[in-house]
Formats: sequence, structure tokens, C-alpha cells
Amino acid sequence: MSNTVTDDQKEIQAIDSLDFDEINSLVNDLKFAEANMAIEELGDAGLYDIRTLFYLVYSRIHCDSLDNLVEHLEVACAVLEDREINQLQPQKHFEKHLDGSLTWFCNTLESNFKYRIREREFEYLDFEPIEKKFLHLGELLKDYLDFNAASYTAKLKSLLGGLSEKEEEEEEDPEESADHEGRNNLLQQYTFSGPASSKWQDLQNRISTFIQLVQDGRSLDAALFFKDIQEKINNFDPREYFPEVFYPMYDVMNNEFESILRVINYQQNSLQWHVAEQKYRIDSAMLAENNNSQPAQFSDYLELEGYLRNKSAPQPPQNSNMGGGYYDGGAQGGGYPGMGGGPQMDEGNFGDNHQGFNQDGGMPGMYDQD
Repeated sequence: MSNTVTDDQKEIQAIDSLDFDEINSLVNDLKFAEANMAIEELGDAGLYDIRTLFYLVYSRIHCDSLDNLVEHLEVACAVLEDREINQLQPQKHFEKHLDGSLTWFCNTLESNFKYRIREREFEYLDFEPIEKKFLHLGELLKDYLDFNAASYTAKLKSLLGGLSEKEEEEEEDPEESADHEGRNNLLQQYTFSGPASSKWQDLQNRISTFIQLVQDGRSLDAALFFKDIQEKINNFDPREYFPEVFYPMYDVMNNEFESILRVINYQQNSLQWHVAEQKYRIDSAMLAENNNSQPAQFSDYLELEGYLRNKSAPQPPQNSNMGGGYYDGGAQGGGYPGMGGGPQMDEGNFGDNHQGFNQDGGMPGMYDQD
């Protein structure tokens, strides 16, 4: 049998292996010009994905005037006409991705309309060609998605109908100023009142200012605040914003550090740990209130562990020809020489199935749990 891979198969393999995280990140960061270039590179290679197709269309619209909206919508229509829609990637959960991508596109385009109307970027827009193109797009998608193109275009058209009303608007109404004041009072009502740092208060103030700027139509200033807020959220460390919440935990760990680590390393693979963990996931508060949650073997283990570390405990011979030494595991699988190869017990490993401490006092496996 021939193992030759056809061009179509190569294309599908390439599409399946594409990493869309970078493009998604550019879109989420509002870097539409860069996203447009990245997606066009895929298009030049003949690679189309339903998740990026509507990113491409909106990126072009964002970087251009609405006068060319029909031209950019034609890009999506052309791709959908040139090939079978269900051949586009990803083939797994295709309709779900199609619905999500189209919903994102429509909502974002609607926001773009509102912004450009508010900024008075145009006085008139011939909507009839736009409506026809959306209806055509709906026809192309009707076998895969229930997209009501007529209803959506009617919504956009109603936004355009507000252009004339926008020209007649006067200065800000006193009632609108009252609304702003009421919004600020509402934010203050739900302000976090617990032990927080000045960083948390600063973040709240920035969010409040951002909302105010958006409502005032100061888009450039609002965008600067939004970018700064987004960076703070992406690098959010709760310990910096709520230090008094975490301080008691570390204060306790300072005294019980070794004891806690012993339990984690020696008990996390046991049946008792597994049962307790399931209880914790169901109701952590109930587990904390249950005095019987600690397994009976726990106290026995502490007694045995204390015995092994006691200075009076017998020391293993360092050199022996009786079936292998204590530290080299012996010929029969470890243990004291001449004892039939019992389980190896050293400072770093107690039993066959338990992970020990690292030489530097680290915590192997502490952060492996869900």
C-alpha cells in the first residue's frame, strides 16, 4: 500500500496543527492590524479556519472605513463559496465553532457601529448593499446554522437611523450627570471592604474611571485605562492585593511547614487521602467540621517515623556482602542485608510507593494535585 500523502491531506494536516493562540491573543488585545496580517498569511497558503475567518473580516473592517464593509464581507462569502463549508477546520465541533465565531463577529461589529456613530465618523452610509451581502451570507450558512440575517441587519439599520437624531443632540442632560453619580454610588456600595491593599483600591478606581470615560464618549482615554487594567489582571497576584488574607496562612506554615510536607509526600497516594480529597471537593466546610476525617493510620505513621529518626534507632551497616547494602537496594530489592530484601527505607524514601523529600528540602508533588 502506498504511503504517499496527497496535497489535500497535507493541507488538512497543516490546518490541524496550527496554533491559534497567537491570533486569539492579538484579537483579545485589540491588535487587529497584526491579527489581519497573521490570518492573511494563512489565507495566502490556502489555509482557512472557521475560527479565524470572521476574525479576518472584522480586522479588515476595524482598520478601514465602513464604506468598504461590503467588500470585506465578500471575503467571507468567497471563502465559503470556493469550498465545502464542512471541509473548513476544525472538523471537530464544527457547528459549535461556527456559531461562536459568527456570534462574536456580529456582536463586535454592532459595537463598532455604535462607536463610529458616536464619534460621527460618517454622515451617511448606503445600507442596501450591506443588507444584501448579509442575506447572502445567511444563505451560505443556512444548512449549518440558524442565522437570522434579516433580523441582524435590521438591528444595524436601526443604529444608522439614529444618525440624524445624533446631530440634534444638545449638551449633556442634567439627568445624565445624575446617572453618572448614581453609578459611582453603586460602585462604592459594592466595594470590597475586607483586608485589601492600596493596589486593590487603585484597581477599583481605575475600573470606575474607565466606565466613566466610556459613558462620556472619551474612547481614546478609556482605551488607555482598559489596556492598563487588562495588564494588571493578566499579572494578577492575589497575595499582593489581599496580603492580610494570606499572611495568617504563611504564619502557620512557618511553624508547621515540615509536618504539612510530610503528610503531603507520604499520604497523597493513600486510600485515606483519596477519600478525604473527594469529601473536600464535595464540601470543604463539612470536611473541616468533621473531627473523624483524619485516618487512624496517621498517628501510627508519626510514631513509626519518629522511631526511625530517633537517635537510638539501630544504624544500618555501611558495607556488607550479605545480599547488598542498605543504601544500594540489595540483591533482593533493598532493605537490611539478610532480611529477604524488604522495602528500602532511607531518609528520602519511606516504602516502595511514596515519594520522598528532595535533597534541598523541596516539595515534590505538592502542586501536582488538582
